[in-house]
Amino acid sequence: MQKTYRRSVRAGFALSMLIGVIVGRRIVQVPALVGEDREALIRMLAPALQTILTTRTAPHAGGRQAITSTPVRS
Repeated sequence: MQKTYRRSVRAGFALSMLIGVIVGRRIVQVPALVGEDREALIRMLAPALQTILTTRTAPHAGGRQAITSTPVRS
């Protein structure tokens, strides 16, 4: 159950990032996003999305979660 929760939270973060970029580029028309080449945006965003989707969270002092660089195994 906890692994499913973490996966769904990571997927939600990734989706939120993508929606934010789309809204910023198409609706709000943030100049830096509008003026940038689509492929360049993808190259910049892809590593962040990959990190969010493929890293696991580990317990951290104070009840918070810390991201580790250990890939998630299905």
